[in-house]
Amino acid sequence: MHAAFPGVTQGIHEVMRLGAREGKIPGLPEQVGGTFLAHGMALLLKVGFGFLLRDSLLNKKQAEKAEKFFRENFEITDPQAEGGKRYYQGKFLIRTNKPGDDMNVYFRFCPKPEALYKKTPFGKALDSSAVVSAEALTEEEAAKIEKDPDRVDMVLRFKDVKSIVGLVGRSEFDTASLLLENIVQITGNTVHLFKFGAIAKNIELELLPS
Repeated sequence: MHAAFPGVTQGIHEVMRLGAREGKIPGLPEQVGGTFLAHGMALLLKVGFGFLLRDSLLNKKQAEKAEKFFRENFEITDPQAEGGKRYYQGKFLIRTNKPGDDMNVYFRFCPKPEALYKKTPFGKALDSSAVVSAEALTEEEAAKIEKDPDRVDMVLRFKDVKSIVGLVGRSEFDTASLLLENIVQITGNTVHLFKFGAIAKNIELELLPS
């Protein structure tokens, strides 16, 4: 389990930084409320994954690259499924351990498989906005779904709001310090921990200079 832990935290870090860069979103202030942070994180995750999986009708190479990344990370061969394949639908909840932070982000992969592809004048194309759903929840909403295995596969609990804010602005990420300082705790189905870790590693490779 600990082997996959760095991948999950590193993946979230990289996607949020990418979202901030591509969405031209300024860095978060050090003193920020939990609700504001939750909405900001949800936006960064959507923009970051959207950029990685962006399609371009005028750029065949980019369209093929996005399709390849999607298939390698989210498409699963399954003889039992219709058409012989299904899609990874991991569901994650990010919260903090500090009472009253009101910092809750719920994000899901491929929440509506039927909406993953859209029709275009040039044929069927991947809809990057349908690959990841991310939203801010209230404390009551988050508490209600946290223990429901049908709605949440993994829960990532950070120490407090301040421990999350620094992730976006850092150019480097010290996973060892997070472990040693007990800044992040991860609970839930370990299958999803390793799957997310694999996706995160591929995100890291995708962002390497070509």
